[in-house]
Amino acid sequence: MVSQKIGQKNSKLEDPHVTYDPQTFIVVIRYMESGGSITINWNQQLPTYDSENVTGNVVIAQFTIDNVTINGAFDITYNGGDQPTLLVDGTLNLNMDGNNSVYKIQRTFVWYNGFNTLNDHSDDAFAIYGTSLLTEGTKVFKTEIFENQKVIKYNTCAYPQQGITRMSVVGRNRSVTVDYGVDKDGNPSNECDNYAKFTIKVGSASLTSIVEL
Repeated sequence: MVSQKIGQKNSKLEDPHVTYDPQTFIVVIRYMESGGSITINWNQQLPTYDSENVTGNVVIAQFTIDNVTINGAFDITYNGGDQPTLLVDGTLNLNMDGNNSVYKIQRTFVWYNGFNTLNDHSDDAFAIYGTSLLTEGTKVFKTEIFENQKVIKYNTCAYPQQGITRMSVVGRNRSVTVDYGVDKDGNPSNECDNYAKFTIKVGSASLTSIVEL
């Protein structure tokens, strides 16, 4: 049994206090001012960009940010190789001013471009797809990004350049779809710009507008 954590980092007062035990592969992140902790239990040594089949269980306990207290757990799976990916799957419980909500997430994060040039961050791009559910009382809000419509953002651009996100109220026939892959006239474009196409649907009615982000 290891009685003392190894690999300790403690920088500025407002920064987290991080410990890592190389024998159990457990990382603990504690926040001294706001309270709470994040514990990651890896199945092997900390992953590098080319690691394969690295899994971890993340437990969040009484983590507080902007008056929101977060508790919960989720599993993460990392695979490096030709195009590194990180899968996140779990549930978080949120409490804000006495109001409780539940956030379920199943998302995949992809190192879409630039993983072969580790010292050059200018060509890096990251993508995301998957589903999340936010339950507040009797309402359930769903966010979907399909794999073939993944949202992609390059480091050189302040906004996503392509991809479609759909947000809806489950059982209410209401939704908002955001398409990042358009230009100011609504034509398909994956260039770096701050335009997106918003489509709002309520029942059988819909409204589409080009919005400057």
